[in-house]
Amino acid sequence: MPRMSYKIGNVIVLKSRHHGDLASQQSAKIVAVMPETQGSRRYRIRLANENFDRTVAHDDIDVEASVSQTPDAIAPKVSKPGGWINHDLVRTRK
Repeated sequence: MPRMSYKIGNVIVLKSRHHGDLASQQSAKIVAVMPETQGSRRYRIRLANENFDRTVAHDDIDVEASVSQTPDAIAPKVSKPGGWINHDLVRTRK
């Protein structure tokens, strides 16, 4: 099975710290993808009820629970109309 790699903005579920305790599973949003160190990819995450970031290894993520939590699976992206400037009509002098 190939390793799942996550992107900025994905919602993940951390593995339970206590075996069999489903209440301790927490979901978090990936803020940054950090370089691989010692053979393990690291991510900077933010839990919903905290105002600071944490760093976790890929091994700390519950892959099966996180697959259904990705933003693409929750809601498909819908392109929103741009702001009040139409960039196609803007011309610059050469």
